[in-house]
Amino acid sequence: GSGALRSHPELARLALWSSLLLIAASLISAVVFRSLYPLAWYFLPLVIAGNLLGFFYTAPPLRLAYRGLGEPVTILAAGLIMPAMGYICLQGRLDPEFLMLVPALMGYGAFFIISVEMPDREADMRGGKRNMLVRTGLNKGLWAAMLATATASLYLLLLVSISYGEVDLRALLVFSLLPLSAAL
Repeated sequence: GSGALRSHPELARLALWSSLLLIAASLISAVVFRSLYPLAWYFLPLVIAGNLLGFFYTAPPLRLAYRGLGEPVTILAAGLIMPAMGYICLQGRLDPEFLMLVPALMGYGAFFIISVEMPDREADMRGGKRNMLVRTGLNKGLWAAMLATATASLYLLLLVSISYGEVDLRALLVFSLLPLSAAL
């Protein structure tokens, strides 16, 4: 959205090769890690999905961010795929305790993408991105960010109140007030 590659087309090839090199490094690392540790079979598909979503966020032919899909893709990647990969690295698999946290994590993924789109709104408009802030305006984006964090915090409060799982989520609930405060 910044137009950096349009302003400096000589960097386009370097950007492409750098991203492909990083994707290759990610995939090789995941395969090596999977061969060394007993991880669930779905670890590698998650790594592949994360790389594909990240690459095609702006890369042709999909250019997801330019088709109004940037927020859903980021919410999926930041709210599910990345935390799931980390959890699998620690636990070896996904379990119900992790899955119960996914709605809150996706709320924070929404807060993240809306927040990083805010300073780029004007450039995104000029660059042809169809993200939520371009389509609906900054005020609605601010409300969406607040709603995402408030919903996530309320959801964590619900989990704490029903004492779900073996992990005490009270500290996480307290920390959830930081993004909520920023959104407010």
